[in-house]
Amino acid sequence: MKKINLTLLIALAVVAAIAFTGLFVADTVGGASVYTDFASARTLKGKVHVIGEWTKKDQVNYNSDADITDFWMQDSLSNVTQVRLHDPLPPNFGDAEKVVVIGEYQNDIFEADKILMKCPSKYEPEIGTGGGTAMKGEGFK
Repeated sequence: MKKINLTLLIALAVVAAIAFTGLFVADTVGGASVYTDFASARTLKGKVHVIGEWTKKDQVNYNSDADITDFWMQDSLSNVTQVRLHDPLPPNFGDAEKVVVIGEYQNDIFEADKILMKCPSKYEPEIGTGGGTAMKGEGFK
């Protein structure tokens, strides 16, 4: 009787370990980020990341009632598309060198749930007037 219980316990432990591993792998793969351009994003299912730059800066619209911002973005292959962000633009959006939008296409608009920005670094070297270099930021003059 004890031998059957021990065998059953080992079998249950193996099944539980396999199930846990399967769930972990499925969650990891399902959460993997796909970086692409706007043309490819149109054909892909699910959320993707698109890297690009803000264009048509005079055509930004924010609807405070719906909390939606519409703007235009150009990806690394020069595709330009309208992006609808379901949030207001971050305050430093205009200073960003590059923008990453995370979302998916719905009709002809890229619906973004999230936006990430690569802003200019305050620690990049800056040519000073004294012939040397100075660093941007506090404490460096």
